[in-house]
Amino acid sequence: MSYETHNELITPPDDVVVWRYMDIAKFLRLLEMQSLWFSRADCLEDPREAGMTDSERERFDVASRPAELLARTTNFLCCWRAGNDESMAMWDIYGKGGATVAIKSTIGRLKEVVATLSRPVFIAEVRYVDWQQTPPAYNMLVWCVRKALSYRHESEVRMVIWAQDIVEKIFDKWDASQNEAPPKSSFAEVRTTVPLGLDIPVDLDKLITEVAVGPREPSWIGVLVQDILQRYRVQKPVVISDLLKPRP
Repeated sequence: MSYETHNELITPPDDVVVWRYMDIAKFLRLLEMQSLWFSRADCLEDPREAGMTDSERERFDVASRPAELLARTTNFLCCWRAGNDESMAMWDIYGKGGATVAIKSTIGRLKEVVATLSRPVFIAEVRYVDWQQTPPAYNMLVWCVRKALSYRHESEVRMVIWAQDIVEKIFDKWDASQNEAPPKSSFAEVRTTVPLGLDIPVDLDKLITEVAVGPREPSWIGVLVQDILQRYRVQKPVVISDLLKPRP
């Protein structure tokens, strides 16, 4: 199925540049696993991920809340920042734990590396909305690609996988013809059964155009990143950020 379009999602053009910021440990994991990590929505830091807005909670009845649970536990997200240039804010956010790098790619390359995946992958820019005032949406995928206005600095693009096959296995014994809601036990099973994330195998040579090293890192980190790439036979240029370089 690979990349799929959706009439309620906006996918940027193929030539749009995207960045994925990470600490050195996650960079090593990327190279070791040869895969992108898609985190379950409810495992991300923002407690509103893939959830209803305040206006939707007022509009929808309590019976609709299980849909929010499903959205948060059966959608998996891989987050990128769109833009031609580096983001100092993102370097600071992801640099808390030490050495920080960013892999650079494009929307077209993201589509290419998921071309053989059995599950559909949606790629969409994130909409930043007023959590109290935005009109209600009736689609879980839309819930997955919106955030509160306070996150606008992220300029985020997301890859989204909805694990429909997992949901169907859990609810396969529920008889929808009875016009009754699924039992609460089924929703509890969703939360405890669905994995916390998905490792999606990718061709790193196709995915990455270059690797950037954070502006606060000592020079030896750049050398280390080059050595690591050579060890994993990933032939990509390493760029040292000069955002904090003193000017003459």
